[in-house]
Order: sequence, then C-alpha cells, then structure tokens
Amino acid sequence: MINLKLIETNFDEFNKKLIAKKVSKEALKELLAVYNDLKAKKLELENLQALQNTKSKEVGIKARNGEDITELKSELEENKQNIQKLQEIVNSIQENLDQKASHIPNIIDDDVPFGEDENENVELKKVLEVPNFTFTPKPHYELGEKNNKSRYRGI
Repeated sequence: MINLKLIETNFDEFNKKLIAKKVSKEALKELLAVYNDLKAKKLELENLQALQNTKSKEVGIKARNGEDITELKSELEENKQNIQKLQEIVNSIQENLDQKASHIPNIIDDDVPFGEDENENVELKKVLEVPNFTFTPKPHYELGEKNNKSRYRGI
C-alpha cells in the first residue's frame, strides 16, 4: 500500500507520476482528506483516553482518602461511552481509507520506462532462448492428472 505520509509531503510529485497511470488528482486529494480526518479523530481519541486515565487515577486517590467519587465515576462512564463511539468512528474511517488507498497504484521509479501494456515493456536481457516445440505443449493440469501428481476433477 502507498505511504500516505509521502503523498502528503510530496503531493505534486506523486500526482505527476500517477497521471501516467490514469489516477486523477481528485482521487489523491480525497485520499488525503480521509487520511487527515483519520489523524484528527485519532488525536481526539487519544486525548479522551488520556483524560480517562487521569480521571481513573484521581478516583483511586480520592477513594483512598475517603472522598465522594460518585460524580467522578459518572464522568468516567460517560467518557468511556464517548471513547467507544469515537473508536467505532475511527475504525470506520480507517476502513474507508484502506479501501480508497487500495485503488491507488504504486508509483513507478524514475528509471523505469512507462508502457501502456506488456508490449511496451523494455527487455533488458535474455537468459535462454525460448524453445520452439514441434508439438503443442499440454497444460500443467493435464500433465498432473496424466502422471497422477494432481487431481482436479471430482474435488
């Protein structure tokens, strides 16, 4: 998956490289908007969790001193419910972000020539010559069944 921090810091560079792969600028902007929303919600969630921890410690201290903690307990319960709601929102945003990010292809390296399909690929070297058979080779699944190495029928 694409590194969203890199897109955030080098947006124009990513946009130029992804234009060749027919990814619109709006798709990148939308992805970044969801990413920024997720960061904001996570920060809000962390702040609520920190508040919950602080209040919990305060309850312990007041309980040891024999002070009334009913108000603090109700605040803790309310905060706990807020944390659960916010966690669900964060999870939903994360799923949305993952779904959007999965549609963004990886960028190509500057040294790699871009081609529309496999016919435009550049061949750097050939290791062996491709054999020319005088017969039509059988597919792997027929060879496996013939030699009792695999079974595809009746499964």
